[in-house]
Amino acid sequence: MIVEDDASIAEMYRLHLQQEGWDVTVAGDGEAGLRWALAEPPSVLVLDIMLPRLDGFGVLEAMRADPRTRDVPVIVFSNSQDGADYPERAQRLGVIDWLVKNGTTPADLSRRLDEVVAAA
Repeated sequence: MIVEDDASIAEMYRLHLQQEGWDVTVAGDGEAGLRWALAEPPSVLVLDIMLPRLDGFGVLEAMRADPRTRDVPVIVFSNSQDGADYPERAQRLGVIDWLVKNGTTPADLSRRLDEVVAAA
């Protein structure tokens, strides 16, 4: 699952990941992403931080509080690194990795997802 509010970015990554054999669901805001994750926990979640309705940290906190999604591997996929406590906060919430969107190609993301799933 990808939770990303920029439709063009989400579509670009979704198409590439599907070509690589991934089954991809895209949510355009934090509330929708959380709702879908709780209904059908993904094998891995790619999560933006700056999202409408519920930011990425809100999604993470709710997922970690729910036994259905507590252990879902999460990769933060965001250009937002402005918050001084963002890295520590993400680490406390069990984020596997923090990828900077504008420095990560679809192929890079696919490789990282393969690594995360293989390690699980």
